[in-house]
Amino acid sequence: MHRHNRPLQKIAPIRLPFGALVLLALSVVISRSLPAQGSSSDSPGCSAAAQDVRAGKSAESVKHGLAGLLECPQSGPPTLAKVWERPSVDPAVLNMLSHASAGIRDMRVLSAVIKSAENAALDRAVRLAALRTLVRLYDPKREVEFKTRTEDGANGPVFVMMGRWTSTVGRDGAFPITQAGKDDILATLDRVGSAGSDLELRRVAVRLRTELGAGS
Repeated sequence: MHRHNRPLQKIAPIRLPFGALVLLALSVVISRSLPAQGSSSDSPGCSAAAQDVRAGKSAESVKHGLAGLLECPQSGPPTLAKVWERPSVDPAVLNMLSHASAGIRDMRVLSAVIKSAENAALDRAVRLAALRTLVRLYDPKREVEFKTRTEDGANGPVFVMMGRWTSTVGRDGAFPITQAGKDDILATLDRVGSAGSDLELRRVAVRLRTELGAGS
């Protein structure tokens, strides 16, 4: 499995709750491991990766399986979509689910992520992961990071950092994201930003929608 680290540039950290800016350096550089644009064929390890995810024996094995699905543009999307139906709230697993889902741009994954983003019954962390994934499915060169302070608790302020990859990462699945799919992403951000009791989540959605509306 070959992966490449690509730096992000021009990170602009923002604190949403009351419009206050987070005082962080603008020169922050974030590195992530995601597959470069590559083959549309599955790797030999895809069956094992999917089995690790379905078995769910431990958070570590699920995370390992999700990472393996990054190399599975054909068979990976159905498995990823299934995970979004009942996603784990384990931070490491949720983070890898977002990475894997954004790393294979597929309409089946998009549909599942949209449902999670709009599901008010889900934990905020899950919905934030879904929003992050939507941004990256809309524009593969964009990156989003959400940060919270431990002392604020799970329902405290959300800090948003946005940046750009220097080149496109990930690959298309068997059913690539269409223009209609991208329109659905924008509509989802509009809906999440305009309704619901979680005002912080709504602020995040509004901010992301504004960023995407500004162009790629």
